[in-house]
Amino acid sequence: MAERTADSRTTVLVLSGCGLIGLSCREALDRAGFRILGAGRSASAAAATRFTDWRILDLASASPRDWSDLLGGVDVVVNAAGPRDRGDPLPSAYHRLYRLWFAFGFPAFAAVLAILWLMLTKPSL
Repeated sequence: MAERTADSRTTVLVLSGCGLIGLSCREALDRAGFRILGAGRSASAAAATRFTDWRILDLASASPRDWSDLLGGVDVVVNAAGPRDRGDPLPSAYHRLYRLWFAFGFPAFAAVLAILWLMLTKPSL
């Protein structure tokens, strides 16, 4: 259990609390009476959403020490951070596996139809 401060409310850390999901979570938790901390990359986004206790942290590159400092005194963590889109192209293995998955889907669908036909007609074999 986290250490309690003078404020005995449950402390919730909302990771990436300025996005659509994080902001909605933060507002619901605030209405429910929780003490809310936020963490993410953007101080300007936090200021725009009136986060009172915001920690600047790049979640993708944070060190174990950063996480330890951030989680001190926190009771609950809500992860609203999505994947970081860097614009990198997908690896060639992804495209090769997708083509295989798609190609094998047709015979698999035909097999399911055959099984369904066998179940419905119950032919004497």
